[in-house]
Amino acid sequence: MAAAVTLCKAAFSNCRRFEDEVAGAIHACSVSTDGLKSKLKSLAANTDAVTKAKDKINAIINSRQMVSRQAPAASCAEIISISAELLVLIGQAPASPRVALLAVSISTTTASCSAAEKASLKESAASFETALAAIASEVAAAQATLLQATGSTASAADIVAAPSCATDTCAPPSVVETTVAPATTTPATTMTTRAPTATNAPTGRRRRQVVEDILKSKLL
Repeated sequence: MAAAVTLCKAAFSNCRRFEDEVAGAIHACSVSTDGLKSKLKSLAANTDAVTKAKDKINAIINSRQMVSRQAPAASCAEIISISAELLVLIGQAPASPRVALLAVSISTTTASCSAAEKASLKESAASFETALAAIASEVAAAQATLLQATGSTASAADIVAAPSCATDTCAPPSVVETTVAPATTTPATTMTTRAPTATNAPTGRRRRQVVEDILKSKLL
């Protein structure tokens, strides 16, 4: 009896694992791969811009005075305010195109800060490390979804060639399965006809194949 219970628990555990993996495969096949590449493009731009903003803040903290004839001057309070806004945005939507815009506004300006202001900026600089880690996590998730959906991740060339994000969240659109159109009746002959069905065969086949491959790999 005890052995049977142990086998039952093991089988149940395997079924739950298969269920989780199949769910991930179905999700991977339900999103637009082009949309994911656009998201990766935005995340790459945000990583570069936020890194430069963090470096500029560290330069301000470590300098006695920031003076430049080529960059517009700003108050330290403005930089602190923009930094706070940027960190909140990254926490909510790390792929947003607005992330790079706010980050560039920090990295391309200069300011002379008081000791108290530098202390505030030092806290922001530490938070920028966490923000960059959040962006990196989004990159890893997007690449993992692409790998599961297509069998490969996006290359640097793929990302550069992708269109820019059109929304603040940069969320890839879902692939919508088409359905059979409702029957229509022709008045002249009262014959019922059915509109041609638009299908999404490649996506459907890919979804089924991914699910089948996962199950086969576990059962063989």
